Amino acid sequence: MPFYQLDALHRSLGQAMDRLGAGSTGTPGRTLFARPEMRLEAYSSGQNAGPALLIVPAPIKRSYIWDLFPGASVVRHALTRGFRTYLIQWQDPGPNQKIGLSEYADRFIADSLHAVEADSGPHEVFLAGHSLGGTFSAIFSSLHPERVSGLVLLGAPVNFEADSSKFGPWVSLAPRAQIIRALLGNVPGSFLNWLCYTTAPETFIAARLMDWLMSLGDADALLNHIRVSRWMLDEMAMPGRLFDEIVELLYRENRFIHKRLKIGNLPANPEHIHAPVLSVVDPRCAIAPERAVIPLFDLVASKEQKVLLYEGDTGVALQHLGMLVGKTAHRRLWPQIFDWMHSCRRS
Repeated sequence: MPFYQLDALHRSLGQAMDRLGAGSTGTPGRTLFARPEMRLEAYSSGQNAGPALLIVPAPIKRSYIWDLFPGASVVRHALTRGFRTYLIQWQDPGPNQKIGLSEYADRFIADSLHAVEADSGPHEVFLAGHSLGGTFSAIFSSLHPERVSGLVLLGAPVNFEADSSKFGPWVSLAPRAQIIRALLGNVPGSFLNWLCYTTAPETFIAARLMDWLMSLGDADALLNHIRVSRWMLDEMAMPGRLFDEIVELLYRENRFIHKRLKIGNLPANPEHIHAPVLSVVDPRCAIAPERAVIPLFDLVASKEQKVLLYEGDTGVALQHLGMLVGKTAHRRLWPQIFDWMHSCRRS
């Protein structure tokens, strides 16, 4: 299929950029466990007495966007603030297209939490997720409220009404996801890119070009832009079933916010979320603007709620990623996030 060939070409271009020095220089870690679909990396020793932070990335590209290089690393920032830090690293699913929300929003996170507890003992655990990783974290917190001490959602859509984001109108007009799945099997990263480019070209093409132009006068910003652009070449397919369920159960039917989503036999009801919740919102974002995020706060049981606005950065390539890698984000936003997490601790 042409999309799979394009994925391979993108990965080859990324490897060429690595040889030119544009690759990631992440924090040394250790693998707690691995399976074909994922592995769990630990970045703190079991001696640290702070709370645990489990990071749940979006299953779109590689997870190292959370740990791109020392100056733009949520992982490193968390360690300096005393958190036992763990990162789920999604792997290419290979031929297994049968894993879906039951795995990504439940079993994989649950298994990771078991490994965290085995590694550092029973401690308070905060979940942090970006984009669909935040969606998975919210669903998991509704399934297992007793396992989560706090929930941090970054640019994470939870309300999928047709007018809540740029993707809503596309989904309402698109063929059923089962048809796409039947044609493609697992859904190539390049196909997901094409959906983004055609649905919101002003975000994924024009704004990215503008960020490059605005970075030309700042060497640090330009280098950051290049590193993020290299990361964007690390294509990874999405399991066919996961794509199907995200499109149909979340985007088309909006089951989570309407309290009609079931994961296995368990109801994923936002009203079951008892942990404190913090959401970071970029009001200009086409993927998760305020109306895709804020409705969750009217439903959760927790009274400890906070919303932080992200106003963007230069040198992040795609503004949706800026809250993870932007200079302003790490200087202003993340200190507030970590202060909030520490304030939510029970002990």
